[in-house]
Amino acid sequence: MELCEPHKRALDLMAAEDFPAAEESLQAVCNQDRASWVLKNDLALCRFMRGDLAAAEDLLDQVLREQPGNSFARINRFYLAAAHKIRTAPAPAPRARIRDVHGDGPPAPLFSVVMPTFNRPASIRESIESVRSQTVAEWELIVVNDGGGREVEAVVAPYLADRRVRYVYAEHGGLSAARNAGMALARGQFIAQLDDDDIYYPDHLAAMAAAFRQRPDYRVVYTDFYRAYQEDRDGEWVTTRRALDYSHEFSRALLRSGTIAPVCNLVHHREALDTVGYYNELILRAMDWDYFIRLARRYDFLHLKKITGEFRQRADRSQMTRSFTIPRNYYRNLVSYLHGFFPLTGARFLPSPQGPGDRLQRALDRLAAGDRDHFLIQRLELRKLLLEPYYALFYTLGKRLADEGHPDRARAAFRAAAALRPYEIKSWLKWLRP
Repeated sequence: MELCEPHKRALDLMAAEDFPAAEESLQAVCNQDRASWVLKNDLALCRFMRGDLAAAEDLLDQVLREQPGNSFARINRFYLAAAHKIRTAPAPAPRARIRDVHGDGPPAPLFSVVMPTFNRPASIRESIESVRSQTVAEWELIVVNDGGGREVEAVVAPYLADRRVRYVYAEHGGLSAARNAGMALARGQFIAQLDDDDIYYPDHLAAMAAAFRQRPDYRVVYTDFYRAYQEDRDGEWVTTRRALDYSHEFSRALLRSGTIAPVCNLVHHREALDTVGYYNELILRAMDWDYFIRLARRYDFLHLKKITGEFRQRADRSQMTRSFTIPRNYYRNLVSYLHGFFPLTGARFLPSPQGPGDRLQRALDRLAAGDRDHFLIQRLELRKLLLEPYYALFYTLGKRLADEGHPDRARAAFRAAAALRPYEIKSWLKWLRP
């Protein structure tokens, strides 16, 4: 498929997030000629970013009337409608969920560390101890129980003798809501976050304090963190290896395709909270990515190349960031659409090392043909299209579906991967036995 020059220029403008200019360029082509479905698709995305969902849906509906099986239009329409609900939702009111607070806390600490937890009393003790072991003493720790069982109170109660520790019981609202409740109570000049299964090394906050002191022009700082792989050995989680998976220089281009750091190794000035606002409580996964993108629209991030903690990954995927039944990829995709990082545009049909986009379209069309309940759409990690060869999208989907106990759907995904890269033997093997 050949795209006209105005369409190609519009794609460059979309990549630069100049959606008004891109819309103008695409509309001019529509006014002159009979628009292709690819052009209508891209014009719809521009109109969505300009705030006109109805006009965007009308264009995508035109495409679907002409080509009922067009997966680009179908997937884009699904996510634009979902993103619109997020975009138009009321701002969160985090204090409204708070039901009980124990501990007064210091009046003006240097750091506020927010630790959400939900029915994980066995894992939280080490995380709390890692905060209490900090070489900087001017901190408060706000543990937020997100409407879970009261067992965690027995673990936290002894720590309340340290007046820097506060315990909050909040109505259940999910991880975003729990983080917001803690941030609403934070009194520190700087706000840090730590999940209830990860740890800081003793110099984490000291390194942050020094960075902010030396570079007062920055409002956001992040360090390097190990990913610690853990296995259950006789009822105890043991770290078997550590990998430095989180050590990336700050780049907005990199941030478009995925988060540059886990939330636990980033600290921001309180001013950033006042400017950017709270977590979006309707985003139940990948909420840190959305929050980082919003921060990056206002501030540069300072990368401190120092390893100051561990992000745990357990063999049974029971760590906080994986302990949800909600489709992870659905929310990753939703965040990308909210911010205009659209994986399915005419850019897929431009010459690239990945190959012609019509092959991707055919593979998606076949896969989505019977997907009336959007099951597969919600599990497609469309973000991979910004990073990796097309076949990786389907191969990853196949592995996830096999893990979830859907062998027939997994086989369809592996077949799509094999069609896009026939010489990859692993795709064929997975297709035969997912």
